[in-house]
Amino acid sequence: AQLTEGFNLFLDELDARQRAQAVLWEAATVFDVTTEAIMITDVSGIIKVVNPAFETTTGYRSEEAVGQPVSILRSEKHTPAFYDNIRQSLRERGQWEGEIYNRRKNGEEFPEWQIITAVHDDEGQVTEYISLFSDISDRKNQEQAIWRQANYDALTGLANRNLLKDSMIQELAHANRHESKLAMMTIDLDRFKSVNDTLGHDMGDQLLVEVAHRIQMTVRKQDTVARLGGDEFTVVLKEVTDEELLPNIAGKILDVLQQPFFLDNREIHISGSIGLTVYPDDGDEFLVLLKNADIAMYKAKQAGKNCFQFYSSEMQADALYRVQLEHELRGAIENDDFVLLYQPV
Repeated sequence: AQLTEGFNLFLDELDARQRAQAVLWEAATVFDVTTEAIMITDVSGIIKVVNPAFETTTGYRSEEAVGQPVSILRSEKHTPAFYDNIRQSLRERGQWEGEIYNRRKNGEEFPEWQIITAVHDDEGQVTEYISLFSDISDRKNQEQAIWRQANYDALTGLANRNLLKDSMIQELAHANRHESKLAMMTIDLDRFKSVNDTLGHDMGDQLLVEVAHRIQMTVRKQDTVARLGGDEFTVVLKEVTDEELLPNIAGKILDVLQQPFFLDNREIHISGSIGLTVYPDDGDEFLVLLKNADIAMYKAKQAGKNCFQFYSSEMQADALYRVQLEHELRGAIENDDFVLLYQPV
């Protein structure tokens, strides 16, 4: 009986060892074939073990990395406080997870998603750290491409309405805090439709690209130039210290637009009509300022084009009157209210 019992214990122990070996074999297989980079370091940050995915991701062979400090992967993108937060999280929670930029062997910096876990012994002391990370460059590039599509004009590369609005909200808050002024300028091209209709949309697109370049070269680098659509452009002039300089800036833009454009061996002449509005004098919200700049721009059109107009409250009243008059005239036509009278002279 004792012999049988001993033999059974031997079989159980053998079975346990076999199960343990199977688990170790599975772990080793995962370690080798996983696409996630794995790095094990001691408590002082010296690399002990890396897997094949680590070699592929970082460019360091195992024999080059093992024995080196983990700082060989550190990029220049993060502050010391960033790494202090990682160490604090490992001390308090035993784990850190997040996005981080590291550096490959060839010096290229790349974004990765990383999870660092502290390994403790039976007495609760940290013995090593296991780090799993994966290169997320493709995902970041896709996110950047989507963001650009949502915020930039595909033709000219200028900011679109979405980005202009976001930028204006920030600039208005800044101007409010510092009690400074800013100006918004709406620019509409004169005779652009005739270019589009006679020379084609491709020529019209080339013209818009060249117009965008000329406007950008005329204003300061810190100012924002946007294309809202069609042949309408908007310029936000930040930190306006002297409003008397605004006519000079508008005049320079009109001058560069009047200069001939040479596209596909053709000489093209256009001009521009500009409306200006100033924060906080004319409004304190993006949509209000944009509307006021548009009203002033249409006044410039009515004044004969190739000129600029500052917004005034009288323009708003006049615009409302014209809208109301148009509404009443349309209603009069529908209701047959017009009567033709003859008056001999």
